[in-house]
Amino acid sequence: MHDFDLIDKDFNATCFQSIVGAGTVIVSHAVDPIEELPYYLYLQNLGQRVVMVDSKESPLLHMMAIAYDLSVETYTDPTCNLVSKFKQQYNLSPDLKNLTRLLRFQILYVDGKEVGSWHMPVVDQWKHFIDDRDSVKRFCNQFGTYGVKWLREQDKDNHLLWTGFNQASYSRGISTPRPDFDFFFKYYTLMPNKQLEQKLYT
Repeated sequence: MHDFDLIDKDFNATCFQSIVGAGTVIVSHAVDPIEELPYYLYLQNLGQRVVMVDSKESPLLHMMAIAYDLSVETYTDPTCNLVSKFKQQYNLSPDLKNLTRLLRFQILYVDGKEVGSWHMPVVDQWKHFIDDRDSVKRFCNQFGTYGVKWLREQDKDNHLLWTGFNQASYSRGISTPRPDFDFFFKYYTLMPNKQLEQKLYT
């Protein structure tokens, strides 16, 4: 496995291999810590070590973990090593700058070996969502008649369900009318992630 350094909450460099080298570890990408608390809680409740990595130098992720007493490990990766690894592994087309805002993923390691990885689509997002019947059904159940009406009215040729700039910390909403819609579309296959849960519990 290609190794690189991450920066821990005490601003010390720690090699990635040492972080995931022993036991079961879920590694995930933090994009907007202020908005992602429910996601961190979901991962924490899976009962395994969770490593969140932010591709910025900002201490906000560390502060969130402390403020909410989260049992997740937090690191920053300002040189985007982890996102670069994922981009290469899955041949993702957006450039690194866009991926740091768009890419949501989970990687499961057992004793340093990657045994599974999952990510949200970063292109053709409408097509991926509409083709995922279980997720469409969950959306309709969660948001009711208002959500169904909104869904029907959308231009599915506009490939993005959301963009990296419609997060509260970057700017105003662009595509979705409510923050809970936005959050759903960013994590609909990762929260819950039934494939990850199956690997953990079987």
